[in-house]
Amino acid sequence: IRLAGRSKRGGPLRDRQEHSALNTYTWAGFKRVASARGFRVRDQVKERIVSGEIRQLRGWRRTLLNVALKGGIFNTIYSVYRYGWQGTYQIMLIKPFTVSNGRPGG
Repeated sequence: IRLAGRSKRGGPLRDRQEHSALNTYTWAGFKRVASARGFRVRDQVKERIVSGEIRQLRGWRRTLLNVALKGGIFNTIYSVYRYGWQGTYQIMLIKPFTVSNGRPGG
């Protein structure tokens, strides 16, 4: 954590947590933990990009995004970005709905 510059002492996260310990997960590691507890994990940034909700991109950035989406290479590019650049995630945990008898409700 210290070598990555993510410690609470002098790092960019120093004032962002009240807990005494900083817990970090890889995307895959977090998905495993959530899945073991019955959740599906959705990357909200990726979801917003794919659904067209990200509107602030202009010019060459918008063109590049459109080429990546239409060319079928967006998932690969986004994965590299997520693992190599993005340090935090916006995550939605989705718990399947169940009815009172414990069976999936749809």
